[in-house]
Amino acid sequence: MTYQESLYALKIIETATYQPDHQNSLNLMAYLNSPQSALPIIHIAGTNGKGSTAKYIQNILTHAGYTVGTFLSPHILDYKELIEDYEGVISESDFAKGTDLVLDACKRMVNDGLNHPTVFECLVAIALVHFYHKKHDFVIIEVGMGGTYDATNVFEEPLMTIITPISYDHEQYLGTSLEAIASHKAGIIKANAPVIMAPNPIEVVMAVTRKVKDVDTYLYMLDESLIEISLLYNSIKKKVMNIKTPFYTYKGLSTTMIGRHQEINIATALLAIHELKKNWPVSDSAVKSGIGNTYWTCRNEWVSYNPLILIDGGHNIQGLTAVKDLLDTYCKDKTIITVIGMLKDKDYLAMLTLVESFSHKVIMTSPLSPRAITPEHLDSSIKTRAEWIESYVEAIEKGLSLMDDHSVLLITGSLYLAYPAKVWLEDHL
Repeated sequence: MTYQESLYALKIIETATYQPDHQNSLNLMAYLNSPQSALPIIHIAGTNGKGSTAKYIQNILTHAGYTVGTFLSPHILDYKELIEDYEGVISESDFAKGTDLVLDACKRMVNDGLNHPTVFECLVAIALVHFYHKKHDFVIIEVGMGGTYDATNVFEEPLMTIITPISYDHEQYLGTSLEAIASHKAGIIKANAPVIMAPNPIEVVMAVTRKVKDVDTYLYMLDESLIEISLLYNSIKKKVMNIKTPFYTYKGLSTTMIGRHQEINIATALLAIHELKKNWPVSDSAVKSGIGNTYWTCRNEWVSYNPLILIDGGHNIQGLTAVKDLLDTYCKDKTIITVIGMLKDKDYLAMLTLVESFSHKVIMTSPLSPRAITPEHLDSSIKTRAEWIESYVEAIEKGLSLMDDHSVLLITGSLYLAYPAKVWLEDHL
């Protein structure tokens, strides 16, 4: 099977029906001889900060000399984006080999009367087969949605589970209360695997604590009031800080990921490293190099300083609040021009209202997703609040045309807008 053939084969099964459980994934693993059982897994769930936290851990461990594989979603333009290790994004040939093995297992499942796995379930399996053959020291897996019934929840004995900040998202699947959402995400917690948790609301803490007690494992929890951050240097391009918690102290950490919420993600990643250090040596220099070299595309990313253009894939209120905080901190005297593209299954009315509160001009557009908002989703009152331009390229061009020396162009609302916008800007600025 060639790479193009693998893409076509996966395209064909896009109509496979999602089942609100993870039995399909468990069945698929069994038909592949359970490659996940041999993997040293760090499993991450949450609403925001999963990818950034994973990237910090990946880079620290890499600088400590370990080999690390990651499965981080979503992909935007190419399935290969999901699967990465020390050699970079998975090669086309390795992806094709994995697809061939996984789709053969799917065929045998269907022949035995079982449901055909979805594309995402297949992609998770392709990643796990790839990591199994690579024999990595660590494999970091980000949950797709929720936790309990997610396609990634196939690990009986992970090394560790991590819960990042949890807020409202995917309520149609996970429930309408924070406790219900957190209970789903806590479903990845397993016996004998320590749990690392970022600061979270009390409803989340209660749900996670209950699950920890049910499976009889250990919880290491950060309280935001006990995270001491001392900024030594702080600019639009970089910050240098000391960080102290009841678990550890690090001095002189430098990062280009300057959003204040990244301080929480760094603190969470460092707590995970603190726990891993009990069995795997990690030097302070590896920590500093790992944090300093972490880059996560389209997350509070300045793609240009002249003119000032900020791209962020924030797709919910918590994410956009972090964007607002960054702009309030570094650009409080600037005129904010926002191009926003949102998905119809998000709380787009609340997101638009928040963006309006700090923007001088709002342009709505359509991200590259079948779930994108279109004018048909908007009532007449919304259409008077923001200009609608269907093409994201034309929307960006309009935003650029409105800029002067005192402006910031913000592009946000979804990674399905942020990433294509970044690619286009790199070719046209």
